[in-house]
Amino acid sequence: MSERRAVIRAAAAGYRKASKKRQGQWLDELVALTGYHRWYVVRLLRAHGRTIRGAGRIRLVADVELKARRGRRPVYDETDVDVLENLPSFIEEVYNEKRLHSGIDYLTPSELEEQIRIDPSTANRSVLEL
Repeated sequence: MSERRAVIRAAAAGYRKASKKRQGQWLDELVALTGYHRWYVVRLLRAHGRTIRGAGRIRLVADVELKARRGRRPVYDETDVDVLENLPSFIEEVYNEKRLHSGIDYLTPSELEEQIRIDPSTANRSVLEL
């Protein structure tokens, strides 16, 4: 893996200065040599050595040798776990009782279910209009 990136790193400086025809030839050679997908090689070659400015004072210099790392997995505290556990009951007890939906004639889901229980023909009209 590091050998492939070293090859691309060596070619990166010359790639930007080369003509379009020569760039195409280099890409063909690098794809055959490294086994990377063509567009991935292009991205690595274009970005290498460039300064990327982020928010505030953050400056990153793209480097072919470095591989992007994934962030750590989220750590949930007690409050988050409580919210995740109670979300289904919140949807049933609060959201479905108060939220009006334009797709069902500005009724709450509970009101629509009640109408369907009283008069099943109402269901056909409401559902067909969707």
